[in-house]
Amino acid sequence: MSNGLSQFDDTFQPMAPGRTPNVDALTDGEYTMEIISAELVTTPKTGEAILRWIYKIHAGESFVGSRIEAATFFRNAEACNMLGADLLVLGIPTNDWKASAGKPFSKMLPECLPGLSGIHFTATKISRAVGAKTYHNLRIKTRTEPAAMPSEPLPF
Repeated sequence: MSNGLSQFDDTFQPMAPGRTPNVDALTDGEYTMEIISAELVTTPKTGEAILRWIYKIHAGESFVGSRIEAATFFRNAEACNMLGADLLVLGIPTNDWKASAGKPFSKMLPECLPGLSGIHFTATKISRAVGAKTYHNLRIKTRTEPAAMPSEPLPF
């Protein structure tokens, strides 16, 4: 007996309507993405400063064609250093960000954010369990060029 639900088998992705899914929802694996926006915001619950990312997924294990949200928390030096390494891969000269050179992290990070929109990259999403908690990380591997549009019109 067919209930008609099989028509959704290939497109089913649980998420609330109108809400951008976050990195936790992604299947572990390789992705090609584009940065739509990156902004410093304050969390409503704790008042903590975070970097809020919106990405568009162009290729990968899940959510292709969708936008997803991610957050970078500034809870320790390691998190800031990992962000600096990711930005360096994207072409931002974070290795020059030194307070002694007049380029402190606290000044340079907000200044670089508007230039991130439109950057394409490949990343790996990895989940790891530590005790009862699962951590979801998106590690940027390389900056890529956007896919070229065909020079001839499409046949449809």
